[in-house]
Amino acid sequence: MWFARARAPSEGYAETSLGARARTNSDSIRSVWGDRMQTGEIQVRVRYAETDRMGLLHHANYLVYFEQARTELLRTSGVSYKELEDKGFFLVIAKVEIRYKTPAHYDDLLTIRTTVVRTTPVRLEHKYEMFREGNVLVCEGLTTLACVDRAGKLQAMPGWLTEAK
Repeated sequence: MWFARARAPSEGYAETSLGARARTNSDSIRSVWGDRMQTGEIQVRVRYAETDRMGLLHHANYLVYFEQARTELLRTSGVSYKELEDKGFFLVIAKVEIRYKTPAHYDDLLTIRTTVVRTTPVRLEHKYEMFREGNVLVCEGLTTLACVDRAGKLQAMPGWLTEAK
């Protein structure tokens, strides 16, 4: 389990299949596709194995947390990455950027806020904000995902993914 205490769904969080909590309060999640943005949050607790010798979250694991947050954001729209890939649509990282502000430590409870900031027929751009308890900004990040087929060739995302839900 990646967190210590669980909030009931009525408090705005539900446990996800990845062991994190995802914000489920529909008031805080706007429609993602089209011109509107969707925002979601998950919470994860930094595990010992994810830290370096100084007890700090290893820099590579920030990307793992971003992926987890992105996956759960998609799931809140009613689609899983597995379903997307089963249909022959693969979202690959084309660009990533992280700005570290303050370190995350072993056992910190982190909140990762993910927002879809731009969509094109073949790309999705996400913005991330990671906070530790006390609303302390740990880092900010951006990713651009490209949609490719099984052969790795660029392809348009399916209409059901790019249309407003």
